[in-house]
Amino acid sequence: MKKIIAPLVLTAALAACSITGDILKLPEGWRLPDRQQATETWRNGVPGRGLSVTADFDGDGTPDLAYILESEKDTTLGVWVYMNGNKRSGTLINHGTLPAAAKTTGIREAKPGAYPTPCGKAGDCADGQPKETVLKNSGIDLFVNQGSRQLLYWDDATKGFLKSPIGG
Repeated sequence: MKKIIAPLVLTAALAACSITGDILKLPEGWRLPDRQQATETWRNGVPGRGLSVTADFDGDGTPDLAYILESEKDTTLGVWVYMNGNKRSGTLINHGTLPAAAKTTGIREAKPGAYPTPCGKAGDCADGQPKETVLKNSGIDLFVNQGSRQLLYWDDATKGFLKSPIGG
């Protein structure tokens, strides 16, 4: 009897997930990086292994989701955000092509606060160049392992994401 009930419970749970939209809908032409691309030891201790972030990016009190996705056509990586936890409709907020990008690139939550820009960290900002980027809400720290970093953050005025480099 138990052998029959377990598959039925699993089937019902999967059906409920698909009805409520709990299964991530990937955009056409994009996929999650495969497990082989997320085995690097630097990912140990990074929440979501550096492939996903859950935080409130727009300050509305509802968690938003961000994922690194890989193009099925080339080596392009994209950061896709699903606002308000809606796993059915994502938006590409950043993309780029790097050698071995899926093995070296990650995302993690950037907590609210001030982040120095490269010129701000070096102390050589030109007139009009910002010394720091201040996050009112959580953002996304897009990074290359032992390399460059960029903030992706929600802007209330434009109702979209902006980018800012982070000083090492």
